[in-house]
Amino acid sequence: MFGVMILTPPQIYMERVNHGQYFGSFFNWYPHYFDGIYLDIGGSGNFAFVGLHLWYLLVLLVFSFITLPLFIRKKPSVSKDLKPLHLIVLTIPLMIVSVFVDVVNLGGWDISFYLVIFLYGYFLFTKASFKSMVQRLLPKTIVLSFLTTLFFVYGFMTGMPAADNGSSILLAAVKALSCWSWLLVIFALADKKLSFSNKWLKYGSQASMPFYVIHQPVIVTLGFLIAEVDWSISVKLVFLLSLAFFIIIGFYHFIISRIPFIRILFGMKGKWKERMYHKPNVKI
Repeated sequence: MFGVMILTPPQIYMERVNHGQYFGSFFNWYPHYFDGIYLDIGGSGNFAFVGLHLWYLLVLLVFSFITLPLFIRKKPSVSKDLKPLHLIVLTIPLMIVSVFVDVVNLGGWDISFYLVIFLYGYFLFTKASFKSMVQRLLPKTIVLSFLTTLFFVYGFMTGMPAADNGSSILLAAVKALSCWSWLLVIFALADKKLSFSNKWLKYGSQASMPFYVIHQPVIVTLGFLIAEVDWSISVKLVFLLSLAFFIIIGFYHFIISRIPFIRILFGMKGKWKERMYHKPNVKI
């Protein structure tokens, strides 16, 4: 709600000004934020109920409510071993939803695709047998990832086949296979090379959610301010990335992380709860 009501309206306002759809001040425009539903760039509706880039958090919240009864009744099986054949079978539901299901497309995938991955994460990614298996198959999944990616990029660059065409079905299936194989590669490499911690990783782990929440408003605002400046694109890019990074980190370090109420708004635990989690034999 904080993102929808506070972080999103300035971005919609800047879009309207940039497209010549509004010429007044932000505060005069704000009541118009509730005029119609925002569906696409340059459209007529303003109210972005998904929070623009924060749609991912809304999807996770909905998924959590939907799957909670299932997760309560059925716990992940620890004893059952997984075999390479299981990984192949697991690609089938991903291909099916990628090819045949069209509910809501967000971030390049239908929402049903994310739900399948969400379920896989709960039932599979915590299993010791799954970890050991993806480690053994790492060389093969790396090769598969690159091959499927090259195939998909070639199909994309040469023009996406028309919908319901045999080629489009093949390309959608390859896209799903590429996603799944890359997830296995990333999981295996991270589990093998990144299973450690230090003060920088702990700091980055806490900062990751606030960084995600605030990155787009900062980038869009800076981009809006320098859009008409007579600089080259490369200079604008370096300026935008550098200044945005320091603004986001500075805002996190000096404001978000230090004020309990602000911490909660940006997805962090309150300081009291964080201290309790670090105490032994204390249950929250």
